[in-house]
Amino acid sequence: MKKTSFAFILAIFFIASCKEKKIELTSAPLSDYWKPAVGKYITYRLDSTVPTNFGLSLTVRSYRVKDIVDAEIVDGLGRKAYRIYRTITDTNGVAPYKPSSTFYTVPVGTEWIEHVDNNLRYMKLRWPIRDGFQWKGHSFIDAGSSNAGLQYLADWNFTYENIGQPFTVLGKTFDNTISVLQIDDTDPPGPIFPDRIQIKKYGKEVYAKGIGLIYKEFLYYTHQPPNGSHATDYFEDASYGVKLRVIDYN
Repeated sequence: MKKTSFAFILAIFFIASCKEKKIELTSAPLSDYWKPAVGKYITYRLDSTVPTNFGLSLTVRSYRVKDIVDAEIVDGLGRKAYRIYRTITDTNGVAPYKPSSTFYTVPVGTEWIEHVDNNLRYMKLRWPIRDGFQWKGHSFIDAGSSNAGLQYLADWNFTYENIGQPFTVLGKTFDNTISVLQIDDTDPPGPIFPDRIQIKKYGKEVYAKGIGLIYKEFLYYTHQPPNGSHATDYFEDASYGVKLRVIDYN
């Protein structure tokens, strides 16, 4: 009787394990939500948050940018990558576009997709695509070094949310999207008070099926109280924010 019961328990465990594997195997491929190809472009409204008046406040400056996949290349690690050029103009797109920056996207097999900017490697998407699945999106960045100036990027848990759900950007609804909450941390929580330090880190990206990145929101700041070099409270120079919202694409 005991042997039968034990065999029955093993059978249940085996079936449960198979079901778990089946769920992972039916996950959508990453290429559903970002598949770079030469000539592909996406145009965004860019809202850039920066400190002004010697850090007394944060202000938003707006532009229009166009990201175009310029060429297929081989990166420094010998991997197939795609070079992306960003050009920039005014918010209405009236002035001629001017060169802004260059970065790379690297589909690492079917396992993850990297974004390489200023020699920093971000693991933007990770397989499998499942609600609640987490990964260390900055695992390739030396954010722990005291001399790196990147400590605020340490130990972020990227998390999938709202898989397959619609998302609206600038009045246009995309029916099938995935959201990646990168971080949402304010220390201490609550509003800004002039007499205390507060550090905020927030990051979220949304990808639409067949298109790619359609929304990005990032904000990092360190607010300081008055001290020997500042008569009033202020935001440190390294504080910044970026918001991207898709306008058009091909």
